Amino acid sequence: MPLSLKKLTDRRLADSQAAVAYLTAERDLFQRFGPTADRRLDDDDRRRMARLAHDVGWRRVAKHARVVTVRTLRQWWKTLIDTSTPKAPRGGRKPTPADVVA
Repeated sequence: MPLSLKKLTDRRLADSQAAVAYLTAERDLFQRFGPTADRRLDDDDRRRMARLAHDVGWRRVAKHARVVTVRTLRQWWKTLIDTSTPKAPRGGRKPTPADVVA
């Protein structure tokens, strides 16, 4: 199904608005904390930055990210926000059943 010009324009506008929101959030962090913003962020700030970066797109935000790297933003997304994928169990031997231990 081909995209109409209106849909394409709306998508580009939404992408641009997401990028502006991310850059505005970074600017606010620099104004609040100065050049050491990456070390002073609390979990709420980290969630906000990760969510905005996710909305922009990881490849696209790589051009704009100055406070932290894209790798760090993806880590924050994975640990603080994304709960859709369950964590795989660690490898190793399965625990011995209680009746065998007894």
